[in-house]
Amino acid sequence: MKHSAPRKWQTEQLTLLVREFFDLRPYGLIQMLDLLHPIYKETAAYGHFGREHFPWEKPTKLPNCVKLPV
Repeated sequence: MKHSAPRKWQTEQLTLLVREFFDLRPYGLIQMLDLLHPIYKETAAYGHFGREHFPWEKPTKLPNCVKLPV
């Protein structure tokens, strides 16, 4: 896993955080990214990175992770 976290954060710690806060099973990804409401035409027109109204551009889990001790 490549990351830009502070050096004191080891890959193992980041892996544990991801597993704790993100449901990476297919159903969890569908729910988290709201994939049952297709917006593919809109993403195809101008790309999907940096366009803040897409669900994957909203770091909803980040506040929980930042509060954890390192």
